[in-house]
Amino acid sequence: MFTKTKFSRIAMAVALASSLPAYAADTTSGIRGVITGPNGQPATNTVITLIHQPSGTVTQVTTNETGSFNASGLRVGGPYQVTIDSDKFKDEEKGNIFLQLGQTFRLNEQLGEGDVEKITVTGTAALTSNSGSESYFDSENIVNSPTFNRDIKEVIRQNPLATTLGGDDNALSVAGQNPRYNSINVDGIGMNDDFGLNSNGYPTQRAPISVDALEQVSIETNPYNAEYGGFSGARVNAVTKSGTNEFHGGVFYERTDDAWTGKAKNPITGTESDLEGIDSDTFGFNVGGPLIKDKLFFFANYEKYKSPIVADWGPAGSGRPNETNLTIEQYEQVRDVAQSKYGIDIGGWDASPEEQDEKWLGKIDWNINDDHRASLTYQKVEGNSLRSLTSGEGTLVTSTGWYDYQQNMESYSFQLYSDWTSAFSTEVYASYKDVEALSGVETRDFGAISISGWDAYNDNTGISFGPDEYRHANELQTETTTLGVDADYLLGDHNLSFGVKYDKLDIFNLFVNPSLGAWNFSTFEDFVNGEAYEFDYTNAVTNDANDGAADFTMGTYAAYIQDEWFVNDAVELSLGLRYERTFADDTPNYNENFYNRYGFSNQENMDGLDIILPRLGFKWYATDDLVVRGGIGRFAGGRPNVWMSNSFSKDGITVAGINTVQGATFDSFNGVPQEYQDALTAGDGETNAVDPDFEMPSDWRTSLGFDYTFDIPSLGDGFLWTSEFIYVDKQDDLAWRDLNRVDTGERTSDGRVIWEQVDEDHTYDILLTNAEEDGNSKIFSTSLAKAWDNGLSMNVSYTYQDIEEGTPGTSSQSASNWKYDHIVSRNVTQLGTGYYEIEHSLKLSFNYKQEFIDGYATNFNVFFERRSGLPFSWLMGGAYRDANGNLPSAVQNAYAIGDENGIYGNYAPYIPSGPDDAAVAYADGLTYEQFMSDYVGPAGLTGYAGGYVPKMSDNVPWVTTMDVAIQQEIPGFVEDHKGTVYFTIRNFLNLLNDDWGQQESASNSYKTLINGNYQEDGTLVYRPYSGFETDNNFETEDSVWYLKIGVRYEF
Repeated sequence: MFTKTKFSRIAMAVALASSLPAYAADTTSGIRGVITGPNGQPATNTVITLIHQPSGTVTQVTTNETGSFNASGLRVGGPYQVTIDSDKFKDEEKGNIFLQLGQTFRLNEQLGEGDVEKITVTGTAALTSNSGSESYFDSENIVNSPTFNRDIKEVIRQNPLATTLGGDDNALSVAGQNPRYNSINVDGIGMNDDFGLNSNGYPTQRAPISVDALEQVSIETNPYNAEYGGFSGARVNAVTKSGTNEFHGGVFYERTDDAWTGKAKNPITGTESDLEGIDSDTFGFNVGGPLIKDKLFFFANYEKYKSPIVADWGPAGSGRPNETNLTIEQYEQVRDVAQSKYGIDIGGWDASPEEQDEKWLGKIDWNINDDHRASLTYQKVEGNSLRSLTSGEGTLVTSTGWYDYQQNMESYSFQLYSDWTSAFSTEVYASYKDVEALSGVETRDFGAISISGWDAYNDNTGISFGPDEYRHANELQTETTTLGVDADYLLGDHNLSFGVKYDKLDIFNLFVNPSLGAWNFSTFEDFVNGEAYEFDYTNAVTNDANDGAADFTMGTYAAYIQDEWFVNDAVELSLGLRYERTFADDTPNYNENFYNRYGFSNQENMDGLDIILPRLGFKWYATDDLVVRGGIGRFAGGRPNVWMSNSFSKDGITVAGINTVQGATFDSFNGVPQEYQDALTAGDGETNAVDPDFEMPSDWRTSLGFDYTFDIPSLGDGFLWTSEFIYVDKQDDLAWRDLNRVDTGERTSDGRVIWEQVDEDHTYDILLTNAEEDGNSKIFSTSLAKAWDNGLSMNVSYTYQDIEEGTPGTSSQSASNWKYDHIVSRNVTQLGTGYYEIEHSLKLSFNYKQEFIDGYATNFNVFFERRSGLPFSWLMGGAYRDANGNLPSAVQNAYAIGDENGIYGNYAPYIPSGPDDAAVAYADGLTYEQFMSDYVGPAGLTGYAGGYVPKMSDNVPWVTTMDVAIQQEIPGFVEDHKGTVYFTIRNFLNLLNDDWGQQESASNSYKTLINGNYQEDGTLVYRPYSGFETDNNFETEDSVWYLKIGVRYEF
């Protein structure tokens, strides 16, 4: 039995390390423990009364024959007052207990003889803990964190395993996993992008929830609780604020400005330029209070953001921070020809549209009685973002090629918490979410037009205009319905949890491209003459794109059971089993040609696909200062449903495309010529299908860690050191394969598979299947945390990742996941460094709170991170004309190595062992010596001589960031009101020195080393590549400092 003198220290350690989750609810907390008498005997029939003081919510439970009790479904936060009322022993009262979201506070107490004793116990000094695979952040930490974009991810990034990757979407990768694999919940509503199109991981363009509305946020990677499913990345959970017995609220306004930012100093070109489009205004309010004291409460929140968007790329001579190789004079020539000869307006490169985002939230909490409590939440978000702007020097994209991506979300959630007896409690929940996504384009008068080079094909001086071919017919609506019941039953020292859950996803997906036509011209002269190198057209066979929409329903049944056993005062075990089964009400249209060609149906829809997910967790309180924890479990889910949707959208029947037309001449682009509309034939288009033997991908995760509390003389007591090792073994990972090719048994000169097509007159057909090889992850993290009494607190962490994976699944399209994977041979899994691996990461969170003016606090908050740059691959390109002046066909056989027309690209280069290596030949004046000195050497690849360059073997430079938030309270207009003036500086290091805080990237995570083609006999031929460079892209917006100024008034 732990001594009382150590209780507060143990409570702190437990809170910071988190105990085994004891209740299934995503929106509540719990208190559990064992009450004993003076001699260690069970204090049976002791009444435990818990009062949530802000709302007066009362929960009462009674200990059983072992002295155990369990109170679940409690409001998060606090403070709670706990009364321990025994008929035999001395009563006790404890106060100032705070509870963490989704966690169970451990309260073991040994009662003495005599009268009531009042003891104050602190659950946590603050409801924030941050270590290893799990972190918890309370409302104070959320508000004080340097959240420049008011995004929940800017809070979560403090977790040692979480990394925000920057860019417009600022994707969140946790433990090196695909950001799309995370599970995000707010008040029990899944805030994932259920379909899987958004790289930010949300169903909305900006964060779907205002940080002002959040009470607590948690993140976990290995929660060994069988109730949790639907993720193979991280589980992010948040609960919003509730009304209390006191009216409270606030308003805020904040602004960013073009004048409040640094100059973009490109380290590659040495040029400096001002950033534009930084101006933004954000304002909002929240209010909460009682409708009926102690009974019925409300909370409401509103927030609006608006900002003009300015492209940071322009043609050479434009003065933009980044400039394309195409000059402003060349742009004007294209514009004039397009207008005078073809009667089309290609748009500008410097347009300034506006992005907006609005969020509404309303919440009702009802204390029905002491045994039943209900909660209802409504959320609505409307927002847009501008996409497909110029992103590299090779091609200028004009405004007619941009698109305005609009997403709107509306959701409802309901929870009913019931304590039927002291031993049995339940939660019944339901939620509904409706999301629509629309792609707005500047014009639909003509299709997508691109000029690949100015004087020669692919000379890195291109321009594109007209609606992006993937936006010609693009509309999405998803409706997600969730129903479930969770239950808790305390049986002796065992807390049994069990539940069932039903998730249904209704999908309407219109995605037909390029239904307005897509023209590609090799050079500007060809454009002037109307001589298209390629013309593509795909549409519903009716020539009405709306007829090509996919409309289907799928979902999941899940059930679980779990036993959490308090073995003794020092050991807790959790053993659970989860079962998930997929259902689908619809099937893709049957394609007879597909069946005849491959011998199986394209109608596989995963209906009946199931998986068993066992979980085992433990926690050992080895001493008063040391906790050892770990577990093993299987996790699955969270992968985008868009990959299943591909089978419905591309059934080969409903939508058809013409074979790529080469060398045709056009005198107009206002509509697709009738001859090509008439050429659409139903029944043999590109078909996406699911492998009939498909297995659900999953991860086996094992972890072992410890939390150690210690003192350092002269520096303070209560330092918390946490370390953890996690091993992830992937099983049945995803892969995409082209069915329309078979291995000839022959190999190229450098050892790659030579394929031949099953049907030479047919395009590719992509199969979603499981990989032949699976990767793994090895992750180590260690952190040190300390809070001093003088208002200073800090958390420092280091994380190491070693991620090996096959196909990362970065695209929403099956064909793209197949085409653009970095491989040695097509249709063969190539393991390599993980796409999102952050090998080394050092983080420091620092907070200092002090009242320099009595009664008015000053807060300084700093987040510092230094991490490895993201990996990228060196690849072999194939965009080269053959002896007849033709280019490889991107539709028919561009991907069949050994074809006389060459290859497409994305292949790992082979580095010859020496000048006499027969695997490689050279052409167009290139020699072995030049290849090694001008390409291989500068790229740092000489060490791979005699073999292939490994996948994702290089990295962009390290990233160093530091964000600072300063907040100063000021007097309000009336008593008990306060105002706050705050300043947030993003990338503070760049403010100190404009050479610091800069970020670079590799477009699409690769660089092209050399042009390579294969002759008919399989000989690899290298030719010069004019676009070779070792420089990276300069990430302008992530490489300068920004200042945000705001004011907040609270009552």
